[in-house]
Amino acid sequence: MAQSQLFFGTPEQRAALARERFFESGERPSGLVSEAVIQSWYRCVTSGRSAREPLVLDAVSKLNIAAALRTSQQLREASAPGLSRLETVLADTPCQIILTNRDGIVVYASRCRDTHEELLMKGIARVGVDLSEPALGTTAPGIVMKTGQACAVRWGEHFNEEITNVRCTAAPIHDLDAQLAGVLNISVEGRSFGFDAATLISTYAGMIEYHLVARQSRGMLLLAFQVEPGLLSPPQAGLMVVDEKGHLKWLNEVARRLTDGAIGQAVESVLGWPMHTLCALREDQPKHLCLPNGLRVWALAHWHPDDRTGTGRAVADTVGGRTASLPGDRTGGSVSHSTCKSSADFVATSALPDDPAASQSEQAEAEDAANAAPSTLRASRDERIARALAESGGNVARAARLLGVSRGLIYRHRKAAD
Repeated sequence: MAQSQLFFGTPEQRAALARERFFESGERPSGLVSEAVIQSWYRCVTSGRSAREPLVLDAVSKLNIAAALRTSQQLREASAPGLSRLETVLADTPCQIILTNRDGIVVYASRCRDTHEELLMKGIARVGVDLSEPALGTTAPGIVMKTGQACAVRWGEHFNEEITNVRCTAAPIHDLDAQLAGVLNISVEGRSFGFDAATLISTYAGMIEYHLVARQSRGMLLLAFQVEPGLLSPPQAGLMVVDEKGHLKWLNEVARRLTDGAIGQAVESVLGWPMHTLCALREDQPKHLCLPNGLRVWALAHWHPDDRTGTGRAVADTVGGRTASLPGDRTGGSVSHSTCKSSADFVATSALPDDPAASQSEQAEAEDAANAAPSTLRASRDERIARALAESGGNVARAARLLGVSRGLIYRHRKAAD
């Protein structure tokens, strides 16, 4: 078999040989296509499907479409900036962008270009179409939903013969609880991508996941760190969400590689610094941290009050003190960015010296600031509210505007303080 495979050097040839062996000879086509594709083929055959069955691309009912859009609202809002940028990147290509919910229902699809004769993609890239494996057979989104891992499916690797002219690459989007929230996919019909689609889709899926997790991190601290300050933005940054008890609630792959940390661990054991020091980090001024493994990284912290609970919420939509206005936000409007310069910035104390060669007096001053920092997120919130009230001369409405919260939160804080 190894010798015969030498004559099938292209992906298209290997997929054709794999189909022949699997569907006609009943042989396992190991080495010709990925294990994920082989397992998907087995699942499809076991469920009684045929590779020659007619392709059905009917959208689900209007009622189910409405339910899918409603339950994926947070995902769609979090994905708005990333999808907008991805559309710009792919504007001059024939690629289609598709976002599905966790069940495989399309909840967003970029517009099909009329200049290209991609009839199949015009049927697939529609809101409400079910791209799950039970509905469509082997596809990249279907495999991602089964495995939770990024995947590419090329031409003949699709189960259904009618889709063998399509290439698709997909990556998962997970929520704060590490559960699959959706799948981001790009597809092209009748040609190759012409670029590294897997890297591109993983990059933007990571950005969307960060936005989603940030929206879900109420009452928690969001940390961003990297070895270079110029990399303190997703997807290059290591990102962590820390709960009020000081444990890791979520972290991205970059953070795992930099720290070897895991969900549930105490952040102090992972980063080597106590919670009050991390709470003292700014979101607009990176500071140096020395990790237990010896790496020196630049770090930022992001926190925002949540009106409903009065605790913190890590909702920075980009790293570096920049926020995005997304569909459904109270601010409304299309995606835009503005630098955060109000007293809603994180605790304005620097916990660590910027340079290892800093003077002893500067280090002592930094240590004093760290020791004086609030020990919990709630204490940080109270301090920031008190500072905003002082800056606004006790005017509740003005303090609420400075912090970007409701007046009710300020009144509740004052009542609790009394």
